[in-house]
Parts: sequence; structure tokens; C-alpha cells
Amino acid sequence: MQALLTFLLFIITLVLQTKLRIIGSPDILIPLLIAFVVVNEAENSLLFAFTFGFIQDSLMAFGFINTLLKTIIAVSAAVLKHFIVLENSKLCMLFAAIFTPISTIGSIFATQSFDGGLISVPLFAMVSSTIINIMLAPFFLSLLNWINRDGQ
Repeated sequence: MQALLTFLLFIITLVLQTKLRIIGSPDILIPLLIAFVVVNEAENSLLFAFTFGFIQDSLMAFGFINTLLKTIIAVSAAVLKHFIVLENSKLCMLFAAIFTPISTIGSIFATQSFDGGLISVPLFAMVSSTIINIMLAPFFLSLLNWINRDGQ
């Protein structure tokens, strides 16, 4: 039941990301991934990141950069969560502040590097995406905690 509810949460998040046009168009799957990493073990987080990054790339045709970026974020966050002593909601917000700009720059670099020429990073979009993801991270954490508590 936990896997089904988590998958439904992913689908709802993916649909919201494609339908909502928010300033900076943030990747709102990053705070969901970060919350999943904080709540679960490293192996489950890695599987979650790779699978849902692959699904996102398959549906949106980004050239499989999301699979790579989400997997790297999951590995990094899973390792870092053992060295940073914070309450889970603050840890999610910190990871969202760290990994959202990295993901934004990585996806821009991957999509624009094949075009040739100068690569430009829209700073305002990156900052607004980071702020939105910082606000969403505790929300996803509370949803995943509810799913995990309900499933046990």
C-alpha cells in the first residue's frame, strides 16, 4: 500500500508540474525526492530516484538527463543525511536549497550544450525555483510520513 500511495503522489506531482506554470517553472519532483531520501533507506531512495527520473524523462522527452540528475541527488542526499544533524523538515529544506540550483544548472547545461554557443543560466528562474522547492519540501515530508505511518 505504501508503494501505491507513493506512486500516486509521484503521478500527482508530475501532473501538477506539467500543468502549473509557476514563476521559474520549478522541478517539484526534487522536494519529493529529497523527502523520500530523508524518510527511507539509501537503496529504496536510489531505486525511487532512478525509476521516477526515468519515467519523467520518458514522458517529457528531456534526453534522460532527469534520470541522471535525480540519481545523483539521491546518492548525495543519502550520504549527506548521515553527516548533517538536523530535524527532518530542516534537513529537507537544506537539501532543497542545495540540490535545486544544481539540478537547474545541470539540466540547462545538458539541453543547451548540444545547441552550441553560449550557455546562459536564468538566475531569477533558478532562485524562484529554489524558494518554491524549499517551501514544498516539508509538505512532501509530512505526506510521506503520513503514508509511512498509515502503511505500518
